[in-house]
Amino acid sequence: MAELNIGDHCAKPDCKQLDFLPIRCDECKLVFCKLHSPVTAHECQAPPRNVANLESNTETRRSGQQCQFPSCDNHELVPLMCESCEKVFCVRHKQKETHQCPKLWTATDEANAEREAGLLNAEKLDRTALHSVSRPLHPTGQSSEVKSTSKPISSRSRATAARLVLMQAKMHAKPAGNGAASLADEDRLVIRLCASAGLNPTSTETMPFFVGKAWPLGRVLDFAQEYFSVKTPKTGARLALCEVLEHAVDTSGAKGEKDIDLSRTVGDCVLDGTLQEACLLKLTTMD
Repeated sequence: MAELNIGDHCAKPDCKQLDFLPIRCDECKLVFCKLHSPVTAHECQAPPRNVANLESNTETRRSGQQCQFPSCDNHELVPLMCESCEKVFCVRHKQKETHQCPKLWTATDEANAEREAGLLNAEKLDRTALHSVSRPLHPTGQSSEVKSTSKPISSRSRATAARLVLMQAKMHAKPAGNGAASLADEDRLVIRLCASAGLNPTSTETMPFFVGKAWPLGRVLDFAQEYFSVKTPKTGARLALCEVLEHAVDTSGAKGEKDIDLSRTVGDCVLDGTLQEACLLKLTTMD
């Protein structure tokens, strides 16, 4: 029976071991066993290779695309392109702020754009409703003349003005005395109070307050008298509350006033629609 020619003997002179999986040296091309396969183990006699100095190879060192930032000569194997200006930059200058991208959108630019957009929208607004809210409560003779010549306010503008008044009144309403501060939210009603110029010329400002729905309107009158520092008339006239009908105007644009029954409670007047939230009640006199 013929012998099988499997494996090979180690080329190291003092070994000669038969190895079934010999390893060939890449330098001297001789076959060695696993133990002597390393170059140092079999004392390889092949001359050393001349490895090129990659650092001195200018072409290799400068391979890739050069950064397009001025005064930068860095090269990148993987180009980093700015999606705004579509230029190629190195890792150091890839950020828009760093390479001073001409299409950089900063927070200041965004704020300016929003401001300009807001001004444009404001020019297109129907400002009639806003003017009706900011109109003085007791107009002078000159303003009365202007009012009489202006066109009537539309129903849409009146509704918008009413919503604005309600929102502002709820934001700034204060308790109408110590007893109102402890009222639960569901027991409160926001109203606005003012005094006629004849009672207190120095205090004609409209002020928002919240009162109790269970309060009689006479209690609201007492608070208004105290707040606006109005003295009780000595003879003839008596103090009264009337509702200023701001948004129920006639075709001429004039506002009306409606007397309030002081014997009723605030809640009863709300239930039958006599009073609404943020309504304007004026302290006045009645003969």
